[in-house]
Amino acid sequence: MDMTRRADVRQTRKTRSDAKRLSSMGSDGPYQQTEGESSTDESDSETAAYESNRDLLLQTAEQVFSDTAEEYSQLAVVTERFDSWKKAYPSSYRDAYMSLSVPAIFSPYTRNAVSATELVVRYVPASSESLIELVAVLHDRLADAIADLVVPTWSPLVLKAVPNAARVAAYRFGRSVRLMRNICIWNKIIALPVLERLVLDDLLSGKVVPHLRSIQSNFHDAVTRTERVIASLCGVWAGPSAAGQRSTKLQPLVDYLLTVERTLQKKLVSGVSEGGTSGLAHRLKKILVELNEYDHARAISRTFNLKEAL
Repeated sequence: MDMTRRADVRQTRKTRSDAKRLSSMGSDGPYQQTEGESSTDESDSETAAYESNRDLLLQTAEQVFSDTAEEYSQLAVVTERFDSWKKAYPSSYRDAYMSLSVPAIFSPYTRNAVSATELVVRYVPASSESLIELVAVLHDRLADAIADLVVPTWSPLVLKAVPNAARVAAYRFGRSVRLMRNICIWNKIIALPVLERLVLDDLLSGKVVPHLRSIQSNFHDAVTRTERVIASLCGVWAGPSAAGQRSTKLQPLVDYLLTVERTLQKKLVSGVSEGGTSGLAHRLKKILVELNEYDHARAISRTFNLKEAL
């Protein structure tokens, strides 16, 4: 009965959300290309209720530790003690069943599901059936979210001719990069090969890059949306902290960027001023640097006479 009721609630919420989104798409206000990243499937009242409860919990958590001794009020200090105990006296640590107690001990310190799960993974043996089940459920939920996602690959003609088509495509793309960013948050929990399959194979190559290819004739949108993809990958496969972690599964994205660069180069050769192309070329170069593709970035600098250093 409860499952049926929850399913009905979810369906009602989805219907209300879809109606609200379509209504906003038909408004006369200026269209925001970031739509989708800032939108959710929850109603405003549900979102407000969640934020209110979250703030209350955070305030309560602060009060819990207000009169706690300094050595026990900081999570880093507590985890350091556990690490020392585990390394110095592994048998005692095991005999005390600490792997079973860790979730309850650390729960007052955690502020979100990711940090809580990271602590559990760190202090609970990898062979734990409960931990294996937790990670498996997490993987299945993320895989289902990717499978259910549809990112349009409509041609520029369709986007221009069909009312609201461009807005729907932008919304769906926004959802894809938000999902990508959320999955990457779990990079310390999910094994990297599994994460690569989810993010780079199924989501990036399977859903996002085909969409980007469909809009590549619109240079501004193509570059802007690629920048949002890079921001979602930052820290795992993009950005300074990911240097040296170049994955061959990023090649479809790199190939797409080089296609955009060649098309932009043709515009330069055809007589378009450097001022009309240098801005986009600079952004393309920056994207390639974020992906640790320095050779391609240098080539763009030479082609478009970009003076700034990498």
